[in-house]
Amino acid sequence: MLCAFLPSYAFAATGFCTTTGGPKIFNVDASTSVANPDDNQAGKTFTERFGSSESYSAHCDCDDSDLNKDPHPGVSYKSEYLAPAIEYGSSSYIRVNDNIDLAAAINIANVGDMQVPFIDVWNKKNNGCSLNSFTTGQSGTLTFRISKPFLGQIVIPQMAVAAIYGTVRPGQYSSEPMAKVFVQGSITVPQSCEINAGEVITVDFGTIFASNFTTRGHKPDGFVDKKTAIAYICKNISDGVALTMTFSGAPANGMPEALATNNPDVGVLIKKDSEQVIPLNTGEVPMPLDPSADISRRTGTVDILTTPVNLSGKTPQNGEFSGSASITVNIR
Repeated sequence: MLCAFLPSYAFAATGFCTTTGGPKIFNVDASTSVANPDDNQAGKTFTERFGSSESYSAHCDCDDSDLNKDPHPGVSYKSEYLAPAIEYGSSSYIRVNDNIDLAAAINIANVGDMQVPFIDVWNKKNNGCSLNSFTTGQSGTLTFRISKPFLGQIVIPQMAVAAIYGTVRPGQYSSEPMAKVFVQGSITVPQSCEINAGEVITVDFGTIFASNFTTRGHKPDGFVDKKTAIAYICKNISDGVALTMTFSGAPANGMPEALATNNPDVGVLIKKDSEQVIPLNTGEVPMPLDPSADISRRTGTVDILTTPVNLSGKTPQNGEFSGSASITVNIR
């Protein structure tokens, strides 16, 4: 008698909760403004809620070992960041840019907001094997931490923030998340500084005799540095904020601390006083504000000195020369 035996296979369930068609993507618009000027300081944080009504289809892979449990298992969740994390105290953040870091918390039904990263957070329901509609990832909070104060607006391009996983067997999760949270938007600081009422600052050196201007690294013989008062008005700058200004422009050939002009033999030095040069593009000049004025409108003035400088040791070509620099306000 010839007998044939057909093998039978049984596959144990994984406990994983998975979607069909890949993770659900939640896109969060994180646009907000820093209303309180005191919050625009390094180390300060502010939190914004996000939420939607979106849900997604998924199921948890159960077998008799799960269904025979009394009570039946619920869903446990974990979440992790999708970018390298930075630790500040007990909180984990991811870097948005040089000015802003971001922490996320994901709302778990019947539990509340859980700060990312977390693992094995149970939703306090015993219906994991029968669930087919999920909302985890649709709501939570975003906490922004200022690492470097700024003025104006920072645009956050779309960035992947957090992944969310589910299971009916704590500790056992699929490698593919159920949902992902992406963030984009802008953060606006309604603070500003206006320099010289928005007008161009012009310095006229007058007539310089080329024969008096032949020593490299020196100003013309007998030249008196030109003094210029730079006035400014700043709005919503609180007492704890320090401002500086930087002069930016094309550096002179062979003398990068000086501003280039359209005459290759002539540069311009910007000084805080007769001895101290303000290096172009890197130097910073403190910008004091009137502390007695309301923060909605504070004024100040910085005095600078400017002088032409010989770059080559040659007698400069005759004719007018000019150069230009922009003023950038830095906030600390």
